[in-house]
Amino acid sequence: MSNLKDITLFLLDMDGTVNLGYDPIDGAKEFLETLLEQGKNFIFLTNNSSKNANDYVEKMKKLGFPCEKENVFTSGMAAGMFLRDNKKGKKVYVCGTESLKNELLKYDINIVEEDADLVLLGYDTELDYKKIRKVCDFLDAGAEYYATNID
Repeated sequence: MSNLKDITLFLLDMDGTVNLGYDPIDGAKEFLETLLEQGKNFIFLTNNSSKNANDYVEKMKKLGFPCEKENVFTSGMAAGMFLRDNKKGKKVYVCGTESLKNELLKYDINIVEEDADLVLLGYDTELDYKKIRKVCDFLDAGAEYYATNID
């Protein structure tokens, strides 16, 4: 096992580890300050795809954490990278928030409302019956199915 002082990059889950909703976890700010003082790097991770990276940067800054775009990696970003690298040109129906769709557009994902080749399900705080029906119809027609996380 590596010595803690030799680690240069720390991966930190957001909700429940450094913050709980809109409240910082005790000691989390001080821990990050120590990392920065020692020249260490960190990335906040989240499997919540309802917000995009810019939303999370803003949230973490409001909570008083040092945070820039390079300090955030979301499951929406991972999905965008996967689809870009493995499903290029596929028509994607996104059952997710507008924020997730905006994140995916940064990866040149072809987001459609009809005739989807695949369905991407995200954590959708804007879910309604119409979206559920579309997902079922696309899957019934043979569309591939992916999700941003197992939740």
